[in-house]
Amino acid sequence: MSVVTNTKTAVEAGDFAKAKEEFAKFGDSWSKVGEGIKAASADGYTAIETNVGSVNTALGEAQPDSTQVMDALTALGASIESVAKP
Repeated sequence: MSVVTNTKTAVEAGDFAKAKEEFAKFGDSWSKVGEGIKAASADGYTAIETNVGSVNTALGEAQPDSTQVMDALTALGASIESVAKP
């Protein structure tokens, strides 16, 4: 998902304001597809929700830890891929 990739790029550049801005876009997309994913895969939905929370928590720190944010984004990307596979 491009939002995850764009957020990672911002984190790698040390631009956490941009990372927060990019990740906020995920909420817009998620609100459109979340219920469909929940219906198709409750476990996948729960994993994504959990990982979104982890990313938000990591980015919400006064001084975000780039490793923690990247780990959370990687986990989120993996959970998205797991439900995107046919």
